[in-house]
Amino acid sequence: MKQLIHTKYKTLTLFLIIGMIIALTSQCESLIKSFVPGGKYIVGGYKAVKKLKEVYKAYNKEFTPKEEYYIGRTVSASLLKKRRMYSRSGRTPIENYIAKIGNTLAMASNLPETYQGYRFIVLKSRSINAFAVPSGYIFITTKLIETASNEDEIAGALAHEVSHVVLKHPTKSISSARRTEIVLDLVKYGASEAASASKIKILNNLTKAFGGVIDDIGKGVLNGYNKDREKEADIAAVQLMINAGYNPKGLSAMLRKLKVGGGVHGNPKDRARDVDNKIATYGGKIPKMRRCRKNRFKRYVRKGKIRRRAR
Repeated sequence: MKQLIHTKYKTLTLFLIIGMIIALTSQCESLIKSFVPGGKYIVGGYKAVKKLKEVYKAYNKEFTPKEEYYIGRTVSASLLKKRRMYSRSGRTPIENYIAKIGNTLAMASNLPETYQGYRFIVLKSRSINAFAVPSGYIFITTKLIETASNEDEIAGALAHEVSHVVLKHPTKSISSARRTEIVLDLVKYGASEAASASKIKILNNLTKAFGGVIDDIGKGVLNGYNKDREKEADIAAVQLMINAGYNPKGLSAMLRKLKVGGGVHGNPKDRARDVDNKIATYGGKIPKMRRCRKNRFKRYVRKGKIRRRAR
């Protein structure tokens, strides 16, 4: 069943992207025609380079919310092939609790809604990890939840992932080489005659290239992003937590519990220091860790273990 779901969304994504390719080719038609008069490449030369840059600029744009949604579904299905969800229903007490925290943070962000909405998914895993996929699919492991001492620490982890989505880090992880490859094939596609064998071959290459896009995003999601993007997400998470009424020290406290490697992105001690430096700029004007949230947390997590039934 899981394989069928993965195949279904991969197919939908590819059809959507092929449509995007054709639409983009149409938009760039005038550029392509001047770039390849008579259906042949201009090899070298200033004009050729200039036109290629124009085509690249036309392609090198952000994905639309709908495109992100289908890409996110495909990446999520791929990730779930090797990981277990906490439950099939996704509606157990702990899953509802995590979703409430996550949606509270999302609503306080600069991107309160995504196409079809945010999804917060709990994974059964003994590794400490959380990661975000395009269009707001956010995963958090049971081990990370059990490592937290209070709700603000869980909120810190989720705020970091919501910030990745807001900042478009998952789709920005597509390699520049991959983008260049796609642009070159787009130019070839526009230069080919309709219904020609070469055009079909190029379209197949484009489909494979966008399959590579999915791989690029998946690697970024699991391995973490570069140091600058991780820091950017941490800093954004501080403001996001404050907006939502959480104490941002929950994020630095969670980071200090982590060790390098094993799914942890970057150096957690360095990241915690940067978060605390950012918090210091607020001059103490940050929300407090409220007793009601501490008590609520204990209803779902007790002595480092997730309760099967909330109390």
